[in-house]
Amino acid sequence: MSDDIEKEERVKRQEPEVLGADGLPIEVGDTVYLESFGRPFTVVGFDGSYLKDADGGLLRANYAMHTSPDTQELINEDASMHPHEYCKKYGIQVGTIDDAQYTLSNFVDPMVFNLLRRQRELDARTMGGE
Repeated sequence: MSDDIEKEERVKRQEPEVLGADGLPIEVGDTVYLESFGRPFTVVGFDGSYLKDADGGLLRANYAMHTSPDTQELINEDASMHPHEYCKKYGIQVGTIDDAQYTLSNFVDPMVFNLLRRQRELDARTMGGE
């Protein structure tokens, strides 16, 4: 009976799970980003539905993401990458393992399509575009 809880014993409740805008749980020590800009925010505690940082700042948990949102600078920087390196960085698969040897041209279209998608998403988020 030593594993059983005594009638008068207090039990600490488990903290409720705090979810970010990306649907992932946020824990103390996580670095998160505000949806609208990429400033990192290290979580040191919680205040209801708000996250606390070391400076005492608060951020609504449902506006925080675990990955930094795209910026125009990052898209511009990535546009100058070698297409093969770009596809590796973003996990874009070109063909299958059984396909013939790849050439540079195999990576250009997937890179361009991905850059255009990212640009549209950034425009929609920052300028109200589609």
